[in-house]
Amino acid sequence: MKTFAIAWAGALALYAVLTLNNDPGAMILVIVLAAMIGGGLVLADLRGVRFIRALVPLVVLPASAAAALWPLGWDLALAEDARAVLSEALLWPQLLVLLFAARLIAETSALSAADAWAPGAPPQSAALHRTSLWSSMLLAGFITLALYGGLVRLTDPGDPAIFDAFWGETPVNAIIVFVFAMALAELGELWLGVLRDRLLLSSLAEDEEDDDNRRAVPLTPERLRDRIASLPSESRHGSAARRLIGDLAWAETEAAAARTSEAVAPAPTPEAAAPLVEAGVEQASRRFLRNLIASLPLIGFAGTVLGIMAALAALPDVLGAIGVDGGVAAALSGTLGGLATAFQTTLLGLIGSLTASLLLAALERAEAVTVAMGELLVARATGSS
Repeated sequence: MKTFAIAWAGALALYAVLTLNNDPGAMILVIVLAAMIGGGLVLADLRGVRFIRALVPLVVLPASAAAALWPLGWDLALAEDARAVLSEALLWPQLLVLLFAARLIAETSALSAADAWAPGAPPQSAALHRTSLWSSMLLAGFITLALYGGLVRLTDPGDPAIFDAFWGETPVNAIIVFVFAMALAELGELWLGVLRDRLLLSSLAEDEEDDDNRRAVPLTPERLRDRIASLPSESRHGSAARRLIGDLAWAETEAAAARTSEAVAPAPTPEAAAPLVEAGVEQASRRFLRNLIASLPLIGFAGTVLGIMAALAALPDVLGAIGVDGGVAAALSGTLGGLATAFQTTLLGLIGSLTASLLLAALERAEAVTVAMGELLVARATGSS
């Protein structure tokens, strides 16, 4: 957390120097605020003050949103041509602030989740979240701003019409892009979790050599538990380690039942319920993401309705312009503009929904493979005992 806190505070101070240089008072205020918040977070993390983590989103989120929206957001709201404003704006300081703020909040959320799963910890909602909503929103802001900044600098009016769909005549186009970026942010955070779990499982599966005989030491449940216990707190209480401990406990319960003549198997330990709890957490984390993806075509259809309404509203001008020299072409432009908005928003919504759905399917396949890797590791350990 310390690294991202320092990076975020530095990015916010850099934003103040480069963007607010016309207002020295505001610039100094933002720099002092960034130094106080960044220094406070680093000091709290060094001293192990965990409750400070709950305040991170309440402080970092508003400061980062203000940096992203002021003065750029105000200029965009007043401008008739958003492309002209974005082409002249200095965007990279805001992008740095949003990126480091998103990573800082995500890191804080991961640490809070690890604390919530620690033995003896009271029930906390942090244990039931795989991703942070605030982190996803900030990362979505980063993706959206970077996308529009890149489009305005890398495309020309004569380029394919697909690029015009990102702009449109209404804010609906930008809303679709932001929601799609938020789905990408959620998927990206989950993919990082899968990669971390795979690296963890690979490290736990590595063979140890006997110093005397120079031969591989068989992996047993006790050795696997010892390896997990030696991990850092965040990894030790992470999803992969919890699932491994649960699978080990369940395998030992089944082995005990096989060795006994009782008709009823011994009751599983609380550790054995961990895979079931993990499955429930995964379902809860997917519910929001699936609803987010499902909302993309709905927002696109809302833009379709607005576009058709604009086209119908322009029809009286078309009818009134009949017989007037040059009037028909001018009036038709309003109708065609409304229809263009309708088709653009539908196109954006469908493309975003399809892309995010495919990425989610690939993610769930990767997660299934990761779970299978853990089960093979447990089978190897229990088979060697």
